[in-house]
Amino acid sequence: MNSSEHSPPDPWHIHAPFWRSQCVHGESLFFIRESPDQPASARLLFPPDDSLILTSASRETVYSVDVDYVVDPGERSITLPPESRIPFTDRHALYRGAGQELAIAHKLGDEAVWLYHCEGHHFHDRQVEASYRHDSTWRGSVPEFQGHLLPRTTARLNAGESLSIGVCGDSIAGGANASSCVGASPAMPPFRELFAQELRRRYAGVGDLTDVSVGGIGTQRGLELVDSVLESKPDLVVIAFGMNDAGWLPVDEYVGNIAKMVERIRADAPEAEIILVASMLGNPEWHNTPMQSFFGFRDGLRSLCCDGVALADLTQMWSDLLQCKTYHDLTGNGVNHPNDFGHRTYAQVLLDVLVPAQRWAD
Repeated sequence: MNSSEHSPPDPWHIHAPFWRSQCVHGESLFFIRESPDQPASARLLFPPDDSLILTSASRETVYSVDVDYVVDPGERSITLPPESRIPFTDRHALYRGAGQELAIAHKLGDEAVWLYHCEGHHFHDRQVEASYRHDSTWRGSVPEFQGHLLPRTTARLNAGESLSIGVCGDSIAGGANASSCVGASPAMPPFRELFAQELRRRYAGVGDLTDVSVGGIGTQRGLELVDSVLESKPDLVVIAFGMNDAGWLPVDEYVGNIAKMVERIRADAPEAEIILVASMLGNPEWHNTPMQSFFGFRDGLRSLCCDGVALADLTQMWSDLLQCKTYHDLTGNGVNHPNDFGHRTYAQVLLDVLVPAQRWAD
């Protein structure tokens, strides 16, 4: 049963992911000035038409073309004139001394250099949102519908039967740096809420969401969280770990820990189905987030997929985004959390796992 006709509109444009729509909503930009004799700049995912609108990430300020920014559609670039109101950061400020304010240890390969980092809405306040139309095609990965691996969940959705969702993971799953979680406008919910809200908008039976995620933990404590989430008797469990394991845990141990979580769920709730989330990438310059770990983790999660277990691959999506964007365009804290655009992308990838492409036109 499709309930979208009787549900509130989609204020976050979850229904229009950038890989399927020619309207981009709220693409995040972080302007960097390479040197004092160059204008600060940032790049878009696609060449925009003349519909481009730039606002502050809070959406409280609308910027003026040719006054606050200059667009080069062919290069997908936006530069800032000298009198622009748009904030920017000098390239050298992304690298800081040990113990300096707004810094975290340390740059990959150089312990003396720390990276620009802050929690809360510090990065959000320095980012800009771009909304525009274009006539290009996304050349990166596109999430796959995996309803065949989640037959009980998709049957419940289509029949309008009740569906409860449980989430266990790290700080990203807990909502880290989503604007609603840091007290900033526009107060966009974290990905778990966006995911559940859109399912409720489309399907009549989607009910409670229980999130037991804990910031700072990895898969070694995951079984504790699985026990907690099972108390809510979920029909669908989202497991989202990896960021805090990447810097030190071998791939086989990570996969083994996830496999134990899957086994526990199947033993205690055999009718429940599972979506494993392959994490977004951490800052490639941070020593705690080596890139090869994320892809090894992702491949290991894929090996666990079977009837009742599917994969939401944010690792590949982030890698593809970074072919077009800087890490600071996408981050909420500089090193390992998504901003609003990132949380929206998480939710949209999860939704594509459950909702067939033809239903998005409904």
